[in-house]
Amino acid sequence: MARQDPAVRELSEKFVCVRLVKMNGVDLRQFQFDFDMTWAAFFVHHDGTVLARYGSRSPVGPMIHNSAKGLVATMGRVLEVYKGFPANRALFEAKRGPDPGYGTPEEILTKRRGGRGSGRVGRDNCIHCHNVHERMHDREMAEDSAPGFRRPKKIFKYPPPEVLGIGMDKDVGNVVTSVVTGSPAEKGGLRKGDVIDGARGQAMLSIADFQFALHHAPDEGRLDLRVTRDGQNESLELELAKGWKRHDFTWRVSMAGFPPESGLYVHKLSAEEKSKLSIAENDVGLEVRGLFKPAVARSGLKVGDVIVGYDGRKLALGSLAFQNYARVHHFEPGSILKLEVLREGERKSVKVRF
Repeated sequence: MARQDPAVRELSEKFVCVRLVKMNGVDLRQFQFDFDMTWAAFFVHHDGTVLARYGSRSPVGPMIHNSAKGLVATMGRVLEVYKGFPANRALFEAKRGPDPGYGTPEEILTKRRGGRGSGRVGRDNCIHCHNVHERMHDREMAEDSAPGFRRPKKIFKYPPPEVLGIGMDKDVGNVVTSVVTGSPAEKGGLRKGDVIDGARGQAMLSIADFQFALHHAPDEGRLDLRVTRDGQNESLELELAKGWKRHDFTWRVSMAGFPPESGLYVHKLSAEEKSKLSIAENDVGLEVRGLFKPAVARSGLKVGDVIVGYDGRKLALGSLAFQNYARVHHFEPGSILKLEVLREGERKSVKVRF
C-alpha cells in the first residue's frame, strides 16, 4: 500500500526511513505499539520523542482503519508539529509510553506454552511482533499471585474507537464520522465532524495515536479530549464506566489458546434441524457434542442438549463465534454463563461457573 502510492513516496523523502521486519533486539521502551497488528509505523524525533504512530486494527478487519490517504494525512500533520518542536514538547511527552520494565523481547522471561519448559527467547530465532504480547502474558502470569487469573487490563488491549461509540475517517485519521446514540462519546458531547486534536494531554495525529491513548486510559474514570468544532477549540470529558475496554480480542494471534476455554464442543444446527425443533431461523441452535472441562461437567449440561439461549441472548451463533463469546464475556474467575437448553423436548436452565 505505502510503497506504491506516489504521495507516500514523495512525503517519505522528507523523513529518514528505517524498516524493521522482526522484533529481535527492538527497544521496547522506545517502540510500544499493538504487537498483534499487521503493520505499524512510528514517526520519531531524533531525540527519541514519539511524534505519532500509524497502523491500527479492530475486530472488523486488519485494514479497516488504514489507507494510503490516511498515512499521507498523518505524515503531513507530523511535519507540521515538527515545525513547532520542541516548544510543543508537552503534547508528546506521554506518547512514548511507560517503562515496561524490560528492554528487548529477548529479556522477557517466558514460560513456554505446551509444556516446553521455561527459558528465554532464543536470539537466533525470528521474534514476530505477536510473540512480544505472548511473552508479556507469560511474564504477567508468572508474577501473578493467583495463577490462572486474567485481569481485564491484560486482556482488552488497544481498544478501537468503536468501544466508545466513535467512528473515525481512515483517510483523515482524526475526524469523527459517526457517534453511536447512548454511547460514552455521545454522552460526553462528541459530535460527527469533530476533529480530535488531543486525548489525555497528547497530540492525536492518527487513529493509532488514539488507540494508544485508550490503551493507557484508566479502566474506570474519565477521558479528556481536545477537539476542533466549526473552527473553535472545545474540551470534552467522556465518562469511562467499568468494563468499557471490553471488545472482541479473538482475532489476536497472541490470544490463541488463551483462557478461559468454554470446555464445550458444540455443533451448529442446520436450518432444517432447527425447524424440526421449532427454533426460529435467526435464533441460536447449538447441539452439545462434547464436555471437556470440570466447570461444564458440574453444571449439569449433557451431551445432546441443544443450546437455544445464552445470557438472555438468542441471536444465532456458529460454533467458533460461541466459543469466542464465552472467552470475551466470561474471562473472570467465578463468572457464570447462563444457558437455556432443549433436552428431550423440554427447556431447561443451566449455569456454567468458570
